This record gives sequence, C-alpha cells and structure tokens, in this order.
Amino acid sequence: MNHRPEGLETAVPELNPDSAGPSEEDRRNQLRLEEMIGACMRGEGFDYVVRDPFTGPGANPQDSPYALPRQEFAARYGYGISTIDLPEATEVDPNSAALAAMKAAEREAYLWALDGGAERGDTENTGCRGRAVKAVFGRSTVGGDGSDLSGAFAGLVEEIRTLNGRVDGDGRVTEATRRWTDCMADAGHPGLTRPSDAADSVRTRLAQARARPGDPAAIAEVRRYELSLAGADLVCRKDYDAARDELEHRFIEDHRHDLQRYKEAMNQAGAGR
Repeated sequence: MNHRPEGLETAVPELNPDSAGPSEEDRRNQLRLEEMIGACMRGEGFDYVVRDPFTGPGANPQDSPYALPRQEFAARYGYGISTIDLPEATEVDPNSAALAAMKAAEREAYLWALDGGAERGDTENTGCRGRAVKAVFGRSTVGGDGSDLSGAFAGLVEEIRTLNGRVDGDGRVTEATRRWTDCMADAGHPGLTRPSDAADSVRTRLAQARARPGDPAAIAEVRRYELSLAGADLVCRKDYDAARDELEHRFIEDHRHDLQRYKEAMNQAGAGR
C-alpha cells in the first residue's frame, strides 16, 4: 500500500480520482501541447522553452522518494517534511526563471500572450495555452466541455468530503487513536492526541528552525526528531490504520459504481486543464 507524504495515513486510491499515472497517450498529448504553445509564443514575439513535462526533476514518479515502500520511506525520510528538499518551480520549468527576470510591463504582456484572460474567467481570450488546449483536446482551458461535475456528482463529492470526519468519529477509530497516543508516549513522544499531531509537530519545529537562518544545526535537529517520530508512528498506528482501512473500503464497496463514473469523468475533464 502506498503512503501519503507528510502523514503516513492509509491511502485508498479509489477515493482519489487523480491517482492514476499518465498514459502514453497523455504523454504524447502533453508534449504536442507544449510544442504548440512554444510555436504560438514565438509567433507573438516571446521566447518559450518547450519542455517534455514527463522529464526533468520529479517528472518520473518511479524516481521519486514517494515511490518507496511505506516502511522504507519512513526510515529514510520520516514524513518527508524537513528531510526532502523539493525543487523550486524555476528548476522544473525554465520559463519560470525567465518570467521572474522580466520587468513588470514585459511580464504582463508575456502572461497575456500565454493565457489571455483565462485566469479571470474570459473564455474568449485564453492565449496561446488556451488555443493549444483547444487544438489538442477539443475544448477551451476555461469553461470545460459544458459538463458540471460538481453538480452531477454533488452527493458523492459531499460524502467523500465528510468521510474523514465520519471515520474519525467511529468508535473503533477513537479507541485505536487512544492506543496510538499511549504507544507514542511510551516511545518517548508524549502529548500527541491524534496521528495528525505528529506531522504537525514536525512542521511547527521546522518553521521555528527556519526562523533562525544560518543555523544548520537547528534544521538537523528537526530532521532527527522527524525520523524518530515517524519511526515510532509507523509502529504505533497499525491498529489505527486497520480501523480506518476497514471503514474506507466499506465506503468504496458501497459506492464503487459511482466512484468509477466519477473517476472517469475527472480524467476526461483533466485532459483539458
């Protein structure tokens, strides 16, 4: 079972319509999209570096630390909060660096050529990106294809949104949470009342350490704390995870048909983003 970064919670892919990786067709379409955007931007008088969105830092999920088995990830990275330095956007997309170096007027003209008024809801002027999306996917960047997913699946979306609260309130989960708290205290980490407190405590310590720039020892101490905490958490949360898994998978079985329809609709809509 995969894990979620920053928490080690159980993961139920059926509840995440975007969990599936890109297909070969997705890759071809995205590369074609980039090439069309580049040609359009050059026609507008701007430099635009065409890149393969499936290469470069973080592009291959199998090369990511998050592809590691849950236990190995926890041992090497804890929750991945203070232990993994994610690349900046400018390292992933060379166009971001060029954009950041532009003067205000040039940047505004560049963004208008790229996206038009799409961000403001203008469905007519969607720039080079919108025209490329229209050509590749047959729909505009803004406005979708006329379908209203939030309306068509409103009941299901609301049930998914409130599922976490219902699971947390179940007696088996509350009892497992109490046992987790006692186990963590025995492991040297008292004062935590629920599993989400563990990752939150790392984020708090990391923010405090970053408030003291020039003190690498402070960051190192947070990382040691995170690895120790995540290791204990992985052991202590087995009953908690089992209780949540049972309830979440029961929800999936009760809603499998609707979840599949929702996932398919989300994948179709996502092709035009």
